[in-house]
Amino acid sequence: MKRETIEVAETMYDVIVVGGGTAGWVAALSAARQGKEVLLLERKGYLGGVLGSGLAIYGFHDVNHKQVVKGYAHELVERLQAVGGSDGYELLELWHASMVAVNPALVKAIIIEMLHEAGISIVLYSQVVHVVTEGTRLEGVVVQRKSGRGHYKGKRFVDASGDAVLAYLAGAPTVQSDELQPPSLVLRIENVDVHELREHLVAHPDAYVNWRMLPGHNVTAEFLRHSVKFLTSSLCSSRHCRKPGSSSSCTRLGKVYPSGEGSLRRGSTM
Repeated sequence: MKRETIEVAETMYDVIVVGGGTAGWVAALSAARQGKEVLLLERKGYLGGVLGSGLAIYGFHDVNHKQVVKGYAHELVERLQAVGGSDGYELLELWHASMVAVNPALVKAIIIEMLHEAGISIVLYSQVVHVVTEGTRLEGVVVQRKSGRGHYKGKRFVDASGDAVLAYLAGAPTVQSDELQPPSLVLRIENVDVHELREHLVAHPDAYVNWRMLPGHNVTAEFLRHSVKFLTSSLCSSRHCRKPGSSSSCTRLGKVYPSGEGSLRRGSTM
């Protein structure tokens, strides 16, 4: 059997970030904007993690609808708005106070663009499989790429893998709790008869629990019948949806999707 060779990169990076999800790309961007030479390694073919799935972004506003989060997250929203990838902030009566609906394809593109502008080196489809140490000091990582294995050297490392992969391989103590979070299920449903869904919830208000609402707000028939924000991820942008049952179109993320007789034929998210 032919022995696999490992390609050793010549660059000594100031910071190597393992994992390109939300924590990883933000860590990489922060280091690069402080003048560091940064390498970002991601095992998938895109950056952004859950952000790239198309889920709405929450947590920008408090219960009084005052914006309390800005920074890189706010910059991402502004850049998405500039290219039609989001309608921006939608204030809600729901517990998360606001949401930002996004186009997942443009989220991935904008994140890559922000990192390239900062001069960050990015290697996708790269899974860390081994570490290189000198005594107790971590000096490099070996990754499995589609083109073979590569060795990258760095001065500082950030483990944003989500599974403590880098820390575990480096010998850091790890623990596993007796209580584990069960897998979550996220789904998209199309051809939803929104009018029928609303009337069902009006008739069965217990199916829509009050803890979804902001403090001081309760679920009412009026809210369930007329608010376009009564679902966690919103059916569509409130600025573009007409009343259920009318002949209308739903504009979502810069695209116009036909809807008829109260049904969102395409683009509805639950």
